[in-house]
Amino acid sequence: MVLKNRNINIKTTWRFVVLLFLFFSCKTLDDVYLTPDWVNEKIDLIENECYYDGSSVTLYEYDSVKYYDFNFPRYLWPQENVFFEDGTQVEWQDSIFTYLIYKKNRQKVKTIWTFSDDVYCPEYKD
Repeated sequence: MVLKNRNINIKTTWRFVVLLFLFFSCKTLDDVYLTPDWVNEKIDLIENECYYDGSSVTLYEYDSVKYYDFNFPRYLWPQENVFFEDGTQVEWQDSIFTYLIYKKNRQKVKTIWTFSDDVYCPEYKD
């Protein structure tokens, strides 16, 4: 009888240890990829502008480099809205051709921000 109770206690202890390990070792994408201040400042500037309806900011990775892509559907030159992690604008070597290769091969890490439908835009809403 004593051995049976001891086995139960050992199993319970191991389960508890495993659960603690899993709890403390799990990280979300937000923990791993913190949004830089310059991205948040730029979002604050465009957030309430109706011109940016349908816009988004997405973190991508391509060729082991992270890029912040500001997508403005009404903007004619999307390659001008891609920035490195430090906030410098990407200058594509062969203009549109290099941008298209990037766009085809990039991997989405996470969406940082999307234009909210809750923003009041008088020219679109009654």
